[in-house]
Amino acid sequence: MALSRPWAQFKDGSVTWWINREFDGADMRDRLRAPETLMAPPAERLSRDAAPRNTEVARAEWNGVAVYIKRYHQKNVVQTVKDIFRPSRARRTFETSFALNESGIATPLPIAVGEIRAGRRLKEAYLITKAVPDTKTFFEHRALAKHRSQTRLLMRAIARTLAKLHDAGYSHSDPNLSNWLVVGAPYPDPQLLAIDLDGVRHVGNVSARAAAKDLYRLVRYLSPYERAWFAAQYCRARKRRLEARTFLRLCQAHM
Repeated sequence: MALSRPWAQFKDGSVTWWINREFDGADMRDRLRAPETLMAPPAERLSRDAAPRNTEVARAEWNGVAVYIKRYHQKNVVQTVKDIFRPSRARRTFETSFALNESGIATPLPIAVGEIRAGRRLKEAYLITKAVPDTKTFFEHRALAKHRSQTRLLMRAIARTLAKLHDAGYSHSDPNLSNWLVVGAPYPDPQLLAIDLDGVRHVGNVSARAAAKDLYRLVRYLSPYERAWFAAQYCRARKRRLEARTFLRLCQAHM
C-alpha cells in the first residue's frame, strides 16, 4: 500500500487486514488476528429487522473506544464469482468512507476492514468503525418533528448533503432516512452522518436523471409537503442548478 493512503495492510494466514493508520498498533493487530472472536461476548450483538440479511452487527468497547463490527457473508454464487476479481463490499465501504470524509460528507470513522479468502475466493469480511455518541437516525427525528419549521430544517439538511454527494460524483442506491444519523441536537442546524455505505459508489458525473433514480427511493416515503421542500432545496444546492418541478417529475417517473 502506498504511504499516502491513510491505511496500512497486514496479512495473517487467510485474513488480510487494512487498518486506519490512526488506530494501527500492536494491540490492534493482536486483536484482529482472531476475527472469529470479534463479535463474541463481551461484544453485544444488535438485533435488526426480520428482513433477510447477509450481514451481522455487534457493538464493543476496545480500550475505552466504542466500535461497531459488521460481518459480511456471501449473498449468492454470482457475488462470490465477482468477488474473486474485486475487493469485498466491506473493503469498498471502508475506502468509500475515507473518500466521502475528504469530500465533506461525514461518515463514522473507519478503523479496519478484513477479508478472509480461500485462495482468491472470498469467504467473509469484517468492517470496524468507531461509534459516534449522541446520535439518532434521521428517520427518528423526522417522526418527532412537531412543526413545519422543524421539517424544513431536516429536509434542507438531507437535501444539501445528497446534493454534495452527487456533486462529488457518488451515487447512492439506498439513501433512505434510516441510513443517516443526526449528531447531537437536530435544530437549528442538523449535522448528518452517512452510514451503511454499501450502496454508495463513485460514478463520476451524476446527471439529473441519475440523481432522480437514486432519490426516488427516499422521495416516495415523504409527504407531499416534504417532497416539494426537499426537491427545491436539493435543486438549489446542486452546483449545476436544476428545476425543482422537473426534477420531481423525474423522481416520480421511477415511483
